[in-house]
Amino acid sequence: MTEINGKKMLREMREMVRVRNKSANTEDLQPHQAGINLFVNEEFERAATAFRQAILLNPDFIFSHYYLGRCLRRLGKYSEAIVAFRQALRLNVLHTPSHAYLGDVFLRENNFAQADCCFRRALELQFDNLTALSGLVKLARNKYNDLEEVAELLKDAYFRGAKNPLLLMELLSIQAPEAKFCEQIADELMNQKSYHRALFFYRLALRKESENKTIRLKINETLRYLNG
Repeated sequence: MTEINGKKMLREMREMVRVRNKSANTEDLQPHQAGINLFVNEEFERAATAFRQAILLNPDFIFSHYYLGRCLRRLGKYSEAIVAFRQALRLNVLHTPSHAYLGDVFLRENNFAQADCCFRRALELQFDNLTALSGLVKLARNKYNDLEEVAELLKDAYFRGAKNPLLLMELLSIQAPEAKFCEQIADELMNQKSYHRALFFYRLALRKESENKTIRLKINETLRYLNG
């Protein structure tokens, strides 16, 4: 599936879910909202109970199944969480977070093959999904998949996405990227006037190319900004 077709299908599926749930009574959604409030406060056992009640009232509301899965995952009830996430995906096969968190549950159970499959499906739908990318990093550390491939996925996600710094943290946890990549990031950070972070990446680039005069000049320029 191409990215364009995937987005089109996602929009169509979201509209179907919106129309289906629009008919739900306000009273039906009250247990779900109560579950959200409990989930935010990390009261996962009580939240799970609320989401189960919400599902009884409106079994086609995908987000109750999804958040039930999130609660069960946090409670360590992985078999039940898998059932909840799979039910969410039956209602909307393009719901990216359900794929990603289902992969995380499989990872916690050391089912690396299923985890890898779920993470990659999530990335087909959302190339910079942090849960899926973090999961692939963990799989790489367990020598299930290729470290270089995962590093490239992180780099691509960073530059194509919203420049999420957490993606950089994941990348740096498994690989010191090449000098050009570090220099690009530092240049962006300089434009954002984030001088301390820019200096970090310029210095990281210089470790890779110690004779690079351009990087040395950029470091000196950054230091001038920091020193006022």
